[in-house]
Amino acid sequence: VLQERAVERRAAKRKLGQPGDGPDDGASSAVIEKLRSTLQRDSSAQRRLEALWTLHVIGGTDPATLGNLMSDTDEHVRHWAVRLALDGEAGEDAFIRRTLVEMAQRAASALVRLALAGGLQRLPLEARWPIAEALIERGEDADDANIPTMVWLGIEPLVQVDRDRFLAMA
Repeated sequence: VLQERAVERRAAKRKLGQPGDGPDDGASSAVIEKLRSTLQRDSSAQRRLEALWTLHVIGGTDPATLGNLMSDTDEHVRHWAVRLALDGEAGEDAFIRRTLVEMAQRAASALVRLALAGGLQRLPLEARWPIAEALIERGEDADDANIPTMVWLGIEPLVQVDRDRFLAMA
């Protein structure tokens, strides 16, 4: 899957992602282990991301893996860990939710904060509060072209849930 040529990599990912080729449907455990090894050990962020995307396509990611990647040294890996966690059922995991709140409070990367803001809409309403509150408290994003809008789109439905708490965020 991780050949040097991009065309071959994409073709291999498409083949692995076809129905019946998931980890429980006959995808080679050797391929999955190779992808996981690349994800954990490779020095190239690009190869690690490609391994992550391929694992996600074949159902080879879980909340623990994604949660661990949320503390990765590379901001692009952290960004994609957030996005993929919120694209699936991992966003319902308590560990993932705690990690997302911590990231909203501490993330130095605007790219990661954008992924958090964009992911608000994928969370149940009650789970949005702590992440949104943490993002709003961060002054460095006030003039960002996208983050405030994404936070607004994620919190706008909260006015119906708890008007006073919503107004306290403003």
